[in-house]
Amino acid sequence: MNPLHRRALGAGACLLALASQAAPTYRLTDHGDLGSGSASAAGLNAQGELVGTASPGGGLAVYTGFRTGSGQAKALKPLTPADYSRAFALNDQGWVVGDSRGADGWAHAVLWKKGKPLDLGKLPAMWNSIALAINNHGDVVGYSDHGARFSYGVLWRKGQISAIGPSQTTANGINDAGEVIGNQRPYPSAGVLNCWRMAADGTLSFLPKLSGTVCGVSAINQAGEVVGYSAAPGGGFHAVLYRGDVLTDLGGLGGTTAVAMGLNDLGGIVGQASLPDGRAHAALFVEGGTAVDLNTLLDPVSGAGYELIEARRINASGQIAATASKDGTTRAVLLTPMP
Repeated sequence: MNPLHRRALGAGACLLALASQAAPTYRLTDHGDLGSGSASAAGLNAQGELVGTASPGGGLAVYTGFRTGSGQAKALKPLTPADYSRAFALNDQGWVVGDSRGADGWAHAVLWKKGKPLDLGKLPAMWNSIALAINNHGDVVGYSDHGARFSYGVLWRKGQISAIGPSQTTANGINDAGEVIGNQRPYPSAGVLNCWRMAADGTLSFLPKLSGTVCGVSAINQAGEVVGYSAAPGGGFHAVLYRGDVLTDLGGLGGTTAVAMGLNDLGGIVGQASLPDGRAHAALFVEGGTAVDLNTLLDPVSGAGYELIEARRINASGQIAATASKDGTTRAVLLTPMP
């Protein structure tokens, strides 16, 4: 049996086991908002370091990418002092990817090593490039575009840049085996959004939908399992899990929308789902079980006054990178399972 298939079966067994166990209580660590009043978490690595972006909001498109280590978040330098930065992912070496955008509006994909920004470049004749994910070998994926009609998935590997995936697409995730996932919005889209997977050998396949014309993928683990969302038969969107081409509906929290955003190699899946009253909450999804509102699992001491809005990533230790609101601000937080 292929080792990836063995790991996938093992992760599936963990998912089923989790369905029959009580979920843990989580201690909340607040990494702040860089004084902006608005910050969101985006990436998480095995060491519990997270990255995200802070913004004061309003009419000015001003952002600051950040990463954490010990203590509060620290800003990531853009390519030039006048630029702003955004951070979307990091690997276990602490390398961060995102973009840097200047006053001219053009975005440049960036890799930060030890806090130093490196311009990854863009495809020929394209205006922008944005890096969205990085694996532990340093391979980076994202996209390069020439306006809304022309977008191409991109792989940056060992100093080389190449287009990957179908046309009109973004590359959203990559694992250590080199498998890539992404979303395609054909032009003209007519409301269609497709999701795809590219094997390490370059073989491309489109993933199925629960219903309708829309699906999206958010993350891929080392076993090749993928999470995201799909249009649901009864309307709205449900969080989904792909194991190979097998699609599993992960449900939601009783509202019309649910999105799975992150998964680890042990069956943990997190994301965001709407409640019956329309509010969006961070969610923990379990295959074969019922989604859980992460707010109900917060330690009442460290979590006092916080409302978890979104959970973006979960690592092998069960730590979760999330965004929470408190006192009129949104903040990047780390949730750690308590013994």
